[in-house]
Amino acid sequence: MQEQRRAFFQTIFAGASLFLGGAAAARQFPTREPRSAPAPEPPRPDPKEILKANQREIQRDIARLYALAGELKQEVEKTDAAAIYSLTLVRKAEEVEKFARHIKNLARG
Repeated sequence: MQEQRRAFFQTIFAGASLFLGGAAAARQFPTREPRSAPAPEPPRPDPKEILKANQREIQRDIARLYALAGELKQEVEKTDAAAIYSLTLVRKAEEVEKFARHIKNLARG
């Protein structure tokens, strides 16, 4: 009985080892590709050039703001103060406000 049990377990272990050994041999491990050098960083923009560009944009926007403020002034002079303000007057005021905020943000940097 002992020999039969021993033969049985030997057969089971032999089959399992063949199965596992064959599965391990069939499994492909990925090969490591050689690492390449890291990509060079893009050049950083010059802070002085950024400030100069901001200054040019501020000057251009202030000229536009001045023109819009003049148009707004003319619109207010045309409109009767006792009447309801026109929609164009409100839109011009909003556009002036928008340009003023944009200039403020450019000045902050």
